[in-house]
Amino acid sequence: MSAYPTPLVPASIEAAMQRLTLQLLGYDPTVPANNQYVRIGWQQQGQPAQGIEEDVTYLRCTETDVPAVNRQRDSQILSNPADKNTPPQTVIQLFTYMRVWETFWCVYGPNSFDNARKLHSGLFTQETHDTFATLGLALYWVPDSSAPRRVPEPRDGGQWWERVDFEARFNELVSEVIVIPLAASVEIQEYTKYGKLSDFTVPLQGD
Repeated sequence: MSAYPTPLVPASIEAAMQRLTLQLLGYDPTVPANNQYVRIGWQQQGQPAQGIEEDVTYLRCTETDVPAVNRQRDSQILSNPADKNTPPQTVIQLFTYMRVWETFWCVYGPNSFDNARKLHSGLFTQETHDTFATLGLALYWVPDSSAPRRVPEPRDGGQWWERVDFEARFNELVSEVIVIPLAASVEIQEYTKYGKLSDFTVPLQGD
């Protein structure tokens, strides 16, 4: 239903994280050419690998299990705003819960260590919240990210490529809606040991 945000899928959260990463690294996310500096992992048609002197960040997003967070669900019965009948013929059952996403950044290039610092520090700023709000995402950073880790990578005949790994978690408020039909009336039958005494119907909703 339009009153509740659509639960995220990997493609939608990765697009949001790509935009946020570009902003935190100082690139304009509205310029498509800048996507070469922040690339989404596991693409069906990948871009050519960057050179050893190029600053390029790769990111990927996966759902992760946090028992104290994502296994708890709240349930409410609410009026159905889409039901214009008088009296209403349906209500909705609303389930809400937190889903935990983990974003992994693999930062390459001569400035990878400082770029990872920018990403880590940028998560503490209002810009992160504003980016998600602008995109209409009920997504919230969990402020307990570990420090970026420098892990130079051996490639191309013994060269060591500068690389820094960093990850952070984000909670997504998920809403799931089920439409439930209402009963218009209930039949009541009264019996004694001699048989049926009465049989009548009670309307559950007035006119």
